Amino acid sequence: KYFTKEGVEHLTSYKYEAWNTTPFEKFLNENVFSPLAKVVPRFVAPNLITFTGLALIISATVIFYVHDPTMTKPLPRWTYIFGGCTILAYMVLDALDGKQARRIGWTNALGNMFDHGSDSVGHMGWSVVLGYTLMIGDSWIGFLMFSGMMWSVFCAFWEEKHIEKLRWGEGYLGATEAYFLLSIAAIVNGICGAGVWEYDLTLLVPYDLGFSFPAKNLYLYLGIHGFWKLIFVIIYDVFTKESKDKKESFLMMIPVVLVTLFMLGMKFTPIFGKNPSLVYLLVGYVFANLNIQMVATAMARMKYPVFQPIVLVLMIPLLHQMGCIYFPEKFAGLCSEENGNNFLYMTVFLVVWMTFMLVRAIIVDICEYLGISCFKVGHRKNKMQQLQH
Repeated sequence: KYFTKEGVEHLTSYKYEAWNTTPFEKFLNENVFSPLAKVVPRFVAPNLITFTGLALIISATVIFYVHDPTMTKPLPRWTYIFGGCTILAYMVLDALDGKQARRIGWTNALGNMFDHGSDSVGHMGWSVVLGYTLMIGDSWIGFLMFSGMMWSVFCAFWEEKHIEKLRWGEGYLGATEAYFLLSIAAIVNGICGAGVWEYDLTLLVPYDLGFSFPAKNLYLYLGIHGFWKLIFVIIYDVFTKESKDKKESFLMMIPVVLVTLFMLGMKFTPIFGKNPSLVYLLVGYVFANLNIQMVATAMARMKYPVFQPIVLVLMIPLLHQMGCIYFPEKFAGLCSEENGNNFLYMTVFLVVWMTFMLVRAIIVDICEYLGISCFKVGHRKNKMQQLQH
């Protein structure tokens, strides 16, 4: 059981409310998403639509990782086209699930949990796709971009817990624009070749500037500015306008600060240079776990747990790498690249398993209380009704 008795009773009264809608999102809603939603069969469960999009984006990350764990080598063109198309498909399906739910009268806490939980994992997936598209490797600019993506999603759900509104962007830029721009970047790679984003923009200037500036750096700098600006705006608003208990708000951020410190520590280890994509996947799944708990506790109006055992699991590969760096004699038999990867694989497995068990507990609780199924439209007797009969 995940929810308390009082918490589970709040699930029926929870209503999702978006902060804002960008002009581009409004255009897509009117001309793409709404017309498509009308052709979806009414018997298709909204959560099945959500899960399909999530499965596509996860498949893309697996394909990219199998080809090159270093994020530095050009991949076959079809992989970039596939990655870009999966992001576009995810963007469309992410819009259709909510429309399908409202169309058939199936809006509930489970749909919101499934949608935002998938968004948490999905953001990790398309962040990794971006890393491969721009071949960020173990660079600092890639590090700042990835951490900005992860923090922006967490801060959005963290703010929602305070004001019950979800802010996905600022002004003219939001999640839909981010999906679209990333998918275009990946598809361009597939059409023109992986080196297209390595083009030196200083060559457009008629005289020698004495330095190079790849096109991918412009893309990354703009992304870093956008994500970190949103992060700081949300943090400022929460602490100055929205939080009723600033100490509690601060404590909720401790787990993600610790995860960021882990990622920073791994940045200085040999394994990060050889397998950055797996480190990013590991960190992304931990962020997804924390985000899912933030969404669940916001819906149930429960206290967010500051102590997170999943954060402690991250210490396994970090301690191994630190041991190999500072105590090479004692760790002599464990410091090969293969062993380093094995420690990472083991940690990823534990994190994925813990996240799966968390999601399972949340879904089972909601389904039992509301008397519904996850992937099937229709009601069944909930526990209260079973006791009455």
